Amino acid sequence: MRADLRTQDVVVDSMNTPAPMTLDEARKKFPPIWTVYENPRDYPGKWVVRMWWGENPEPEAGVCDSLELARALIRDAGGSFCLNRAPADDPAIHESWI
Repeated sequence: MRADLRTQDVVVDSMNTPAPMTLDEARKKFPPIWTVYENPRDYPGKWVVRMWWGENPEPEAGVCDSLELARALIRDAGGSFCLNRAPADDPAIHESWI
């Protein structure tokens, strides 16, 4: 082991995509991420909050009339840091929170 690596690091030769996991497995492994959607196809004219664990979404959705209400829903659930959408994100994604 090189001296500049922390002892808890796992050194790998490649970054292969992990095997798919169930929602229960993802809940144990990842922190929740709340994604805010503006005017999604399934709820036109609304702001929708969906909670994700890694690549696994919760089946529930928070449907709100405004961005402010969507953000309040996230803050009440424990979200504290807002991430701007990435250029490659679905156009309906407005922002995400951790």
